[in-house]
Amino acid sequence: MGVCVCGWETVEENYRAFFLGSESRAATFTAPKVMPIAAAGQVSMSLGLRGPVFGVASACSSANHSIGIASRKILLANSMLPLHSQPEG
Repeated sequence: MGVCVCGWETVEENYRAFFLGSESRAATFTAPKVMPIAAAGQVSMSLGLRGPVFGVASACSSANHSIGIASRKILLANSMLPLHSQPEG
């Protein structure tokens, strides 16, 4: 799954709470909410898919990169049917 940027709302909320508010640390689920692979993992779990989960986070070119990686996985027989997705417009 190709991801450009994820979790900015969470980053902003934690910034405000930590630097502008009275919180002494980031919220518990900050890291899982902002990591790019989380979207690919969630799709995989929701659809009951098995096998490796791989997320591409290369900004505007992530769609092209994830298509290339999916096609290479087929050519190298690492995956029979990779699921490719570009969640951002």
